[in-house]
Amino acid sequence: MPHLTLHDFTRLWRQFFDPTMSFFHFLSIFVQLCLITPLIHLHQRQLLTRNRTTAWLTEARVLIGRALENVTPYYRGELEVDVPDQHRVDAFIQQLPEVMENLDFVDAAPSDVADTLRNATAFQPLLLITKRQDCLLCENEQDGQRNRRLEKKRSQDITVIDRAYTCIAGRLIVAKCMGCSAEYLPDRILIKQGDEKRQFYIYDAEYLRISKSASIWVHRSIGIAQAQKILQRQTISGYSAWFNKTHGPHGFSTSFTPLYGTQPQHLLTTEQSWRLFVEHMIRVIGTASGYPNTFETMQDPDAKELVKEANRWFVRDGVLPNAKAHTCEKCTHPKRYGQAEAGRAGAFEVVGVDDNELDGLLPQENEQVLFMQAPQADMAVEDRQEVVQMAVLDGIVTGHRVCNAPVDPRCRNAPVDFKSARFCDEHRQFLRVCGLVGCDRPAVHGTKACNIPSHACFYQDWLKRFARSSIQSVQRHMERRAETVRQNQEGVIGGGNAAPLVPVELPPLPTLPEDDPLMQRGNNTTRIQHTFQADRVYCVELISWACGMPIAFAKFYTSESESQVYQFLNSVWPEDEAHLRPQYAAYDRSCFLLRHIITSHLHSTWLRTTRFIVDVWHYIGHRADDVLCRTYCNPAPSDGSQPDLIVEEEDEDGNRVH
Repeated sequence: MPHLTLHDFTRLWRQFFDPTMSFFHFLSIFVQLCLITPLIHLHQRQLLTRNRTTAWLTEARVLIGRALENVTPYYRGELEVDVPDQHRVDAFIQQLPEVMENLDFVDAAPSDVADTLRNATAFQPLLLITKRQDCLLCENEQDGQRNRRLEKKRSQDITVIDRAYTCIAGRLIVAKCMGCSAEYLPDRILIKQGDEKRQFYIYDAEYLRISKSASIWVHRSIGIAQAQKILQRQTISGYSAWFNKTHGPHGFSTSFTPLYGTQPQHLLTTEQSWRLFVEHMIRVIGTASGYPNTFETMQDPDAKELVKEANRWFVRDGVLPNAKAHTCEKCTHPKRYGQAEAGRAGAFEVVGVDDNELDGLLPQENEQVLFMQAPQADMAVEDRQEVVQMAVLDGIVTGHRVCNAPVDPRCRNAPVDFKSARFCDEHRQFLRVCGLVGCDRPAVHGTKACNIPSHACFYQDWLKRFARSSIQSVQRHMERRAETVRQNQEGVIGGGNAAPLVPVELPPLPTLPEDDPLMQRGNNTTRIQHTFQADRVYCVELISWACGMPIAFAKFYTSESESQVYQFLNSVWPEDEAHLRPQYAAYDRSCFLLRHIITSHLHSTWLRTTRFIVDVWHYIGHRADDVLCRTYCNPAPSDGSQPDLIVEEEDEDGNRVH
């Protein structure tokens, strides 16, 4: 980099620029000059053979001209910096070679100029401080201006990962209100309430703290990028591994800057990656929720407790905030009114799927009663509306673990840990009891069963069948059998001897002898209950709009029954919110749900506000022997009775299809 002094810098300003030009405007021109240095070098080399203006200089002038035309005015209070007129821009571009020669950029290597510019603009330490100048809590106080001013409380050295994924040194300064003693950090406010401190989140924070000791901060844009990666099914640990491999001290990127002579092995641990995701999503959901109060929690909770607090705060009774009032082009469209064609020839057919008519299957006697009781009017909408919406219900089998304590009613608390624990903190005493339900004898140390031979044998058989199997072992068995089959095929084709097939059989299910006391208490065919492992939630029932926007969820612990689904719907849309209900609800068991409503809740308003339909894949299997499903749950009837369910598109040949 050429040795450019401050005297040379000011002389350049006076010689080639208007003295009334703003310093910020001049600085932007200077940065652009540094960036186009490679073009000037190529221009000078070409001048050795051609003594005329080159295309390199023309391109440099174009870039400088665009930079000057697109400079955003700087605002500082009421002062606005004007962009120079075109005459000044043209005059400066004509003098560009002389300017570059005065800067001594012509003889400097382009990489030296770029590196010097990068180092000059990477200011360290980066200052992190609150954006506020007065206390937010004391703004409405009448005690005068002085009590709501902020004073310095403490400061510390920190590590910052900025938006360029560069690890740099930083300085954190915590402010304190002179009146109420509230502490202001860049991403939160600490307020003392009684004997404890509560922290209130700032949703528009630029930097987020991802360590409990406030020593590591990350730019918000990295949290946004991480969320996009996770939406593409990348794991938290996978993101941290990618981050460290790409931007770490031993990675492919050169963005790593050692701090104070040290080189940490990892920029981002898995715990910090998870904390970043939680901190970012709390602010995303908080901004979208529209709640008048900001999210608050105890001071410095761990990630696990923070997630619990966030779920309690935002997901109230399983319903996401403002989700029921959501509308968009994908899930909402203007209402289209249609009329069924004569004879309802296609009432049971699905548009675009098949044209097969049913063979006149008659409903069974009990379903004839349901058909007679079902409302004969269109159940999609009671009153004509301008727009229609569709909600989608589905039960997602997640295998979420819960306490398996043999108590009634069943415990629904989470176990102590999700790796090997069986019980929650409240039911730890069952760890010392035999795992077979009904046996109160103490468990043998190191096992989960008592010293009764049949119980110990049952536990060992259970271990052989379930506990010691893994995905890797099953995969090895499958690969071994596939290899044997391949060898047999090659042997048969080549005229050789076939290799014996490797038997792949699971160990038998554990059983108890008939003379066991537990078998004598009831029917021998009853499933033997045990607590050798944690119980699991049957499914998580999710309601979302057709666009994918989630509305609410609920855990179904034992089964996905129609009565539970109906109660769930009523909890999300009670009677006083019937006007917010969707006009269509798609569910793979809609016909069973509708049958339950007709038989048990015949006067339910759901029959007049919402039409329950079955998705196409399940409808093909339901319609043959279910008259209620055929009559009311067709997802896209071809007789024209439900035009809102039919989408017209253009295929590859330009034909309009449904």
